[in-house]
Amino acid sequence: MARQAQPYKGTRNELPDTLNVPEGARVMLTRNIDVSQGLVNGSFATLVRVITSEQSGVAHVTMLGLKMDDQTAGRNYRNRAPGSPDDVVYIERAEDNLKQKGVVRRQFPVRLAFACTIHKVQGMTRTSAVVSLKHIFEPGMAYVAISRVTSLSGLHILDLDESKIYANPEITGALETMRQVNLDDMMPLLRIKETSSRHDTLTIVHHNTEESLHLEGYNMFKRNRHLSYTNVPQIANRGEGGVAVYVKSHIQVSEKQYVHNVTDLEFVALKVEAPVRALIAAVYRPPDYSVRSFLSNLGSLLDSLEIMDCQPIIVCGDFNENLFSNTEEGDPPYSRFHLSTTAGPPLWKQHVKLGKHVSASRTISTGSPQGCVLSPLLFSLYTNSCTSSHQSVRLLKFADDTTLIGLISGGDESAYRWESDHLVSWCSQNNLELNALKTVEMVVDFRRNRAPPS
Repeated sequence: MARQAQPYKGTRNELPDTLNVPEGARVMLTRNIDVSQGLVNGSFATLVRVITSEQSGVAHVTMLGLKMDDQTAGRNYRNRAPGSPDDVVYIERAEDNLKQKGVVRRQFPVRLAFACTIHKVQGMTRTSAVVSLKHIFEPGMAYVAISRVTSLSGLHILDLDESKIYANPEITGALETMRQVNLDDMMPLLRIKETSSRHDTLTIVHHNTEESLHLEGYNMFKRNRHLSYTNVPQIANRGEGGVAVYVKSHIQVSEKQYVHNVTDLEFVALKVEAPVRALIAAVYRPPDYSVRSFLSNLGSLLDSLEIMDCQPIIVCGDFNENLFSNTEEGDPPYSRFHLSTTAGPPLWKQHVKLGKHVSASRTISTGSPQGCVLSPLLFSLYTNSCTSSHQSVRLLKFADDTTLIGLISGGDESAYRWESDHLVSWCSQNNLELNALKTVEMVVDFRRNRAPPS
């Protein structure tokens, strides 16, 4: 592959032939570099550093250092250059095959972005923005642009023309034909209807709201934010926040206000006494609260709930954590189990890993989650007594997939059929259910001359 003296002119959707971007410039990524790290097409950043190296006496740009608007993006792409701040993300050149046959371009996938199109800001939220309505050409475009900000004080409009703010006539017509409904009937929190006539059922609705509501026929149990944090004053001193649980008046509950070793957690814990028994906890984590501290306090809460000897334990909450973007590559959030060698029933220690943060371990005696490395081992131990008795029949087990192979000679299927019936009986006696929809019987005929049809 030969380097051309002059760059080919590509199309607007291809990597640019030339970049003129000084340090301090606002830029936008034009390719998906790493979706799991939040480095995606349309992400905004500020160019803060240009890394170069010399090749044949000529300076060659090797990396661009970006300070992403999304501070959680690109964690695995930091600390790649000496003397760099920890929040700088470094990207390298991308490679594109141009439409011209045999031509490849290597270029940084960025472009200047002191401003951008309305199409690119869909789904974005900003505290302030300058919006020009000069080139509005489609219904709904103006609405998308001016609704990006969180307050009117942060919205600055240029080229204001009220005629540019309009909706699609078909949408307007459809709205006019819609029937009117009572708003109260659309609020499940305000109108929780009976879903079952059984006396041993409990209906739970989890809902985010920014203010306390008075609900007739309900008792409210709440815990204010300033009472929830002992060691995090910057969160405790905020005016808003807190957790509340509404309970229908006929349900008997007691609140667990103080829980051992839980010093910095927004939660409400209730013990339901009648008409059913249950432990219910509502938990909230502010977005800027340390995940490590949150997990530590959450683990203490779960430990305390477990020793109250009341089942089931139901935990509802909003943890403000994006499991995909804040996870290290190749290390998704999961529960990890370890087998204990203590006497008595088998015990496992479980801890939860979320990115770089690991919770305290807890001991459990039952259960294994989907995808746990111990699941195949536990299944093999559980099914150890399930074997075949006839030499002409083999029972093969791999995790939860089981294959029964029988050699039929002289038309005698009795051994194979006996083993099939025995497998069904064994599963029934050991509380395992065979999935008939995924069960297939296949016959392979090895005879050179097949018998004529009867």
